[in-house]
Amino acid sequence: MPLDAEAETWFVKIGDEVFGPYQRERLRAFAAEGRVRAFSMVATEREGEFVEARTLAVLSDILTEENEAQTGAPPAAPPPRQGQLATFLVIADVETEVERLVERILGSIGPTEHVMRGVWMCRAATSVESIRNAVTKVLSGDDVFFAIDASRDRAAWFNLGQESDAALRALREDA
Repeated sequence: MPLDAEAETWFVKIGDEVFGPYQRERLRAFAAEGRVRAFSMVATEREGEFVEARTLAVLSDILTEENEAQTGAPPAAPPPRQGQLATFLVIADVETEVERLVERILGSIGPTEHVMRGVWMCRAATSVESIRNAVTKVLSGDDVFFAIDASRDRAAWFNLGQESDAALRALREDA
């Protein structure tokens, strides 16, 4: 049965786990944040047919080929936010080749120190959301990303799963 691109309820599949339901506007917000990517698998029913998000008209204005290009070169550094420097802790569970790309991206954003496998400290005049959006351009559906803006008490993440997502959002709202 073909997917109803105008459906109000959506599910996202990461690996073998299905998350949702999400309202259409929340799915669009996830795409705008870089949390749903062109290769993300989505469906209108939990047990339905999952397709790549890039094939859906409901997301086409957000998931453009330009935004989703995955070349070997790191994306350009995001513009500074209010010119104020911040310190970021970045954690990525990725393959070694992708880890090198993440380090190059972070280095293009600001001075970066590789702390240990999959962990970096970066100092830059940008937002944690901009760092997430820059880095997730080279991540696949199996990669996991988490970043903390230690200077402004903010966090951003990618592919942590619905339970972790809900718990982190609740923590942020309680603060």
